[in-house]
Amino acid sequence: MSEGAPGRIHVDLPAAFIPEEIRALRIPELVTVRSRSTVAPLDDPRGAVHRTLTDLLTRTQAGFTGKRVAVALGSRGLGRYPDLVAGALDALLAAGAEPFLMPAMGSHGGGTPEGQTRVLREYGLLPDGVPLDARDETVQIGTLEDGTGVHASTVASGADAIVVLNRIKSHTGFRGPVESGLTKMLVIGLGKRPGAASMHAKGYVGFADRLQAARERLLAHYPPVLGVAVVEDAEGNPAQVEALAGTDWAGREPELLKEAKRLMPRLPFEKLDLLVVERAGKDVSGLGMDPNVTGRFALGEPQAPNPTRVALLSLTPASEGNANGMGHADVVPRSFVDAIDPVPTWMNVITSTSLGSARLPVVTPDARTCIQVALATCGVPPEKARIAWIRDTADLATFHVSEVALGEATALLEVVAPSRAVDLASFD
Repeated sequence: MSEGAPGRIHVDLPAAFIPEEIRALRIPELVTVRSRSTVAPLDDPRGAVHRTLTDLLTRTQAGFTGKRVAVALGSRGLGRYPDLVAGALDALLAAGAEPFLMPAMGSHGGGTPEGQTRVLREYGLLPDGVPLDARDETVQIGTLEDGTGVHASTVASGADAIVVLNRIKSHTGFRGPVESGLTKMLVIGLGKRPGAASMHAKGYVGFADRLQAARERLLAHYPPVLGVAVVEDAEGNPAQVEALAGTDWAGREPELLKEAKRLMPRLPFEKLDLLVVERAGKDVSGLGMDPNVTGRFALGEPQAPNPTRVALLSLTPASEGNANGMGHADVVPRSFVDAIDPVPTWMNVITSTSLGSARLPVVTPDARTCIQVALATCGVPPEKARIAWIRDTADLATFHVSEVALGEATALLEVVAPSRAVDLASFD
């Protein structure tokens, strides 16, 4: 670590660190393309959430006038996130409730109330006049059969009702009837750091089973729990929203997960020689880059597009230095390393028990040499390399590919701009 930058990583690179033959390597021109999609996003996500939650509140017949309702929000960057939250608040206020916001992020945001409040603020989720309670105290309410402790937020426990708002999607590390979504946010997000650590302590084997068992314990402990489930299209926009009573999650969330997997963004290649990712971060995916897109998972064999090399160029500001997932890249520029804060990064991987996700890739002086090193070591000449270049794994609206890669996926892609040289100036 550098003496002048406490908590940061400092890398000194000799001037001749990159061989001349690599620095002279020509980066191929790339074609701009987009995937062919038939799914239309919601025109009015705020109104859609308002309508579906209002309908659920009416059907519960519990009466919400004067009730303090905790609206639990996570650390992921949902599409149109402020609109979704506003729709939930609209419905609750119209029902006479007194909603307040609370983080449901497990150990994210540095695992502190201050850090988690900052995450919500940066997403624009703290409207004037709506209280926030970011206290992180929990109580262990029981133990699963395998000894896993189940933790509940004392703030959520003290509310009259809870609304959990989250996106349903594939998880980056395990498979099951429920993955990322309402159940995970209830168990891990509202479990704060103790709950996240407890649920991850045994790794990802049997993880979905533990989540579902803990969900049932928590539904019995908490006041009435409602959920707003969001399914996004391949471009990260809300395509479907649905409000569900907690008692309906077990039957409905697996169905929504199937729909989310059908719509999830994909790179239509069986094999890539090089994948360039402009940015990664906690607001993009739990691992910075979604392995369901890159094909690189913490456990198990690689899957399509199975890139031989991944060049990762930057860390999003919203990550606040948390570079969890960088271990799944091969090469990064020094500017990426300058953005890393080891403390939240290591806290995240210790909590999740996936230490390899925080390994530091090879570091190069700048973005250009980062890509050149990846090209030089991918095993094929640059002019024959199957290359895809994406902004991030949540944004595949348009991306860039080499002519060789385009030739293998022409039927699935639409060309929107001809070949051109890449512009790397903004990454250094």
